Amino acid sequence: MAVISVNVENDDKNTFGTICSDLGMNISTAINIFIKAVNRTHSIPFTLSTGKKSSKKDLTQNNIAEMLSFARSEDLSENTAAIENLRELTKNDVW
Repeated sequence: MAVISVNVENDDKNTFGTICSDLGMNISTAINIFIKAVNRTHSIPFTLSTGKKSSKKDLTQNNIAEMLSFARSEDLSENTAAIENLRELTKNDVW
C-alpha cells in the first residue's frame, strides 16, 4: 500500500467525510474508488468544465448525438424545461 497526502480545506474534508459516511464508506475508500475508476477508464469519471458557454464550434459529434437521442426519446412537447433549454441554446447561438 502507498500513502497519498493531500491538502484540502477543513470544511471540504468534513463535508466530504459526511457524504462518504452517508454512503457507507470512509474517505479512504472513496478516494480508492476514484483512483480505480480513473485507472479503468483512463479518464476523470466526471465532466470538467471551465464554466464558459459552449458555442456551435465547440459541439462535438458526441454532444450532438446525445442531444438527438434525448430529443428522440422524450416527448418534448410536454417538457417545458427541455423546450426552455432549447430556446436558451438558440438565443445564445449555441444550437
